[in-house]
Amino acid sequence: MYNNIQKIFLGVPPSESRKALAHFVTKNLGHFDKYVVPCAGTFAAIQTIVNAGVSPKQIIASDISLYSSTLGYFLSNKPIDELGVKFKKPELQFLVEYSKNNELRKAASILFGIKYAQLSKDKTYFAQSFREELYKNSDVYLSQLEDELKQLKKKIGGLSYTIKDVFVEIFDHADDERTFMFINPPAYRGGYSKMFGISDTIGWNEPRIKEFDPALRFDLLNTIRNIKATAIVYHNVPDISEEKYTRGVEFVNKLFAKAYSEKRIDYLLINKEIDKDSLLLKRPYSEVKRLDIPLFSDDDLLNKYTKVSIVPITREVAEYYRNLFVHRLTAKAGGEQHYLMLLDGKIFTVFGLKFDKATKDGHNYIYETYGITVPSKKWLRFNRLFMRLLVCKDFKRDILALHRYYKNIDLADIEGVKTTCISLHPEVRLNRGLLKLVERKRLPDGTYYLQYYAPFNDKTYKQNIVEYIDEHNRLKRLRENGKTS
Repeated sequence: MYNNIQKIFLGVPPSESRKALAHFVTKNLGHFDKYVVPCAGTFAAIQTIVNAGVSPKQIIASDISLYSSTLGYFLSNKPIDELGVKFKKPELQFLVEYSKNNELRKAASILFGIKYAQLSKDKTYFAQSFREELYKNSDVYLSQLEDELKQLKKKIGGLSYTIKDVFVEIFDHADDERTFMFINPPAYRGGYSKMFGISDTIGWNEPRIKEFDPALRFDLLNTIRNIKATAIVYHNVPDISEEKYTRGVEFVNKLFAKAYSEKRIDYLLINKEIDKDSLLLKRPYSEVKRLDIPLFSDDDLLNKYTKVSIVPITREVAEYYRNLFVHRLTAKAGGEQHYLMLLDGKIFTVFGLKFDKATKDGHNYIYETYGITVPSKKWLRFNRLFMRLLVCKDFKRDILALHRYYKNIDLADIEGVKTTCISLHPEVRLNRGLLKLVERKRLPDGTYYLQYYAPFNDKTYKQNIVEYIDEHNRLKRLRENGKTS
């Protein structure tokens, strides 16, 4: 009953996400001393980590539900009586005698009671029939639970477990570079209350800890990006057209992505830079296309002789490269055009432009909707090179060569580029010195709406590359001297 179709707990990461987690853990064995898993749930992720080669003694787990805490106490050899479980229904009193002085039976009895309470709330014929079957043949089901608990303890017994809030657990280990965290927060509000609303059947020393609210996923991603420990978050996006589900994804790197429908996509997001061998991206549900063009890498040369070129692409191609670099495109934007910027014939940036405001109502500019640069460990603030190239005269020349007219609008008179950012900070350092901040608004959630503009300047691609290399070298020297981050 623990693992079969009558699941007590919902919310296990899909198998492909667990495989991606196992791939990362196996590849990085020896890099970490501790493996911290808040929101432990069914301990499925912990089984994945152990199967990948980690000792259970290295694992620190936590959660706040009775279900997870029963498993956690049993697996960590903590006295289950400390949970203070009381069966309130007369028909469950037999469990008290059954489990007396036996930790295995105490754990099995609590799980049995939780399932019984869940079925009691469900008034469908199937649920009530199963509840009667559960009670009538309780000895059979309790024996099954005991066997499965013994098998689970054989696999992952010896870990540490505490009842703790997810953010507290993160902060407790945030400053340890030798710590790895895997976080699978509840996907919907009040999930534990809906799943385990059993207070009329079972009482226990329930902690005064608020359940994780999915509205805090933005804060969670913002938190992990600023810690020294390595953290992976399982991030389910049920609807990619809803910003509330995708906000914050840009703060971290993507280790794994899998689309299950045209709207739903699941991620494993990581707060550290990752190499190409660790990147696991599944083909999205909707048709995407990869071009037979290599990515610009740290092994490639960048100098004053580097050639810049612009290639128009379809939305499907853009979706592939955005999915590769950051995250999937959201709802279609009317009039958006997609491009690749190449350095010596290799993909450097995928970006989007809108022309519908050009020469309209006196707005002689094109609108950059996004610009995602290939990750680099060698080149500092590599995306500043793209912003430099975006606002120079050579870029205007190349865009006009591709699109002299847009819906009967002559683009020859465009004067510059405008773009919008949503940021945690009142200024985006990426744009400093390159574009001017022309509008700033504080949003209700505390973030900033920032709009930037720059006229096309008289510099060439070559001049901008040389200036970027000089900027990179200055910044590198400052970092080596500990004078900047």
